[in-house]
Amino acid sequence: MSLPGIGQVPVQLIEALPYLLTLILLAGFIGRANPPRASGIPYVKER
Repeated sequence: MSLPGIGQVPVQLIEALPYLLTLILLAGFIGRANPPRASGIPYVKER
């Protein structure tokens, strides 16, 4: 496939584009995730 300004691009790359964009988007959100406030604090059961 030929794109203006880029040249020849394999069809497989165009077909994989949605998957690649999803991976990039998810990688961006993982970096911004906040852990739970009680992370690392052992749970003590109340009686």
